[in-house]
Amino acid sequence: MSSTDAFEALRAETIPIDPDPAFARRVREHLATHRPTSKEPAVNEPDLHVVNTVTPYLVVAGAAAAIDYYIAAFGAVEHHRLVGDDGRVGHAELVVGNSRLMLADEYPEHGIVGPTTLGGSPVSFTILVPDVDVVFAKAIALGGEVVRPVEDQFYGHRQGMMRDPWGHRWSVSTPIHVRYEAEAEAAGFEYRRGPAAGEQT
Repeated sequence: MSSTDAFEALRAETIPIDPDPAFARRVREHLATHRPTSKEPAVNEPDLHVVNTVTPYLVVAGAAAAIDYYIAAFGAVEHHRLVGDDGRVGHAELVVGNSRLMLADEYPEHGIVGPTTLGGSPVSFTILVPDVDVVFAKAIALGGEVVRPVEDQFYGHRQGMMRDPWGHRWSVSTPIHVRYEAEAEAAGFEYRRGPAAGEQT
């Protein structure tokens, strides 16, 4: 091993220097297993840096258990959580696919309560997954409740609705094909298209 002073080496002529063979081998192995890829993330493949423009915020009676449930049922990844002195989760963030989800425990002393305390919620969530039948069955097996069984829908999704143990409803959905105005109208709906980007309303 060379005993040349590092600062003296900086003053020397710039010439190629063979790296230590063991170091070179480790670098090659790292590059071989960490090649960058341009593929698009798969559904439910988390991007921990994502920040939604609009982010849902759930209040649940038992946030720690709810976090475990969403990880097991929907493949969520916990980004972080803040836990108070009383053990309640004051704030937590999960990443599910390309979306971020925030949640916290109930704080009834501040008027912050969840669906089980309120007796239900008018809000539901739709989650897109690669295989609705597999994910839906797992969510039910982990303690969810079937609200509407999985079926092919006229709007081109195979979808079912379930209620998680904390009272939040989830439409679990897999796109299967594209449907248009005729199918919607045949199902009894009036199809109204919104203005295209840039059009004036």
